[in-house]
Amino acid sequence: MSPLRAVVFDLDDTLTDHRSLQLEVEEEIVRLVGGQVPEHEAQAFGRRHLANLDGFYARWMRGELDEPGYHRARLTDALEPWCVPDDALVARYVELKRRTTTEVRRARGAAGAVAAVRAAGLRVGVLTNGMTDLQRGKLRRIGLAGAVDVFATSQDVGAVKPEAEAFAAVAGRLGVAPHEAAMIGDNPVNDIAGALGAGWAAAVLVAVDPPPADLPARAAVVASVAEAPQALGLAG
Repeated sequence: MSPLRAVVFDLDDTLTDHRSLQLEVEEEIVRLVGGQVPEHEAQAFGRRHLANLDGFYARWMRGELDEPGYHRARLTDALEPWCVPDDALVARYVELKRRTTTEVRRARGAAGAVAAVRAAGLRVGVLTNGMTDLQRGKLRRIGLAGAVDVFATSQDVGAVKPEAEAFAAVAGRLGVAPHEAAMIGDNPVNDIAGALGAGWAAAVLVAVDPPPADLPARAAVVASVAEAPQALGLAG
């Protein structure tokens, strides 16, 4: 592997503990719609709501929906077998969903991982899919905005991970060649395959669940972001 000059972190569920807060919010949403869905089908609603996330989120990222439209469309789709949500229900739903932004939590070991990369003399970047203001606010709330040299979102670079253009854009902003950069993230496709497919030197998967069997050879797997710098040979 060529000597690294930069390490780029994903944001959600890499530097932030998005998963645990999201689970709490999902439970609140199931309770919220309790009057609209028969009790014995509440879990069916929950499964529909989780399953439609990627499709509607992608439409929001492409600009087909604004944020209010995204939330309304997603809830409407999840409730489709039972009812059409009224404005009051949508408003309460949006309040709950925004908890995942306003109450964002830093992942355990995230600050130390960023510090280890900086201590090794490397530049630090963040590359995340999402809206710039929303994602930048999360980074600020977890106290790491000042520790990052380059912050890039799919909205401001005009490309969505795992597209190679997204990785090329952040490498360019960091002033490094692709073979001088490594990616740390929780998504095997968006972060790991995307970075390696764009010619990056290495990638580290932060895996809560068992990693896929077909993970690329140049990818390492760690249980927490705290272990990622060591996987790149940056910390003992």
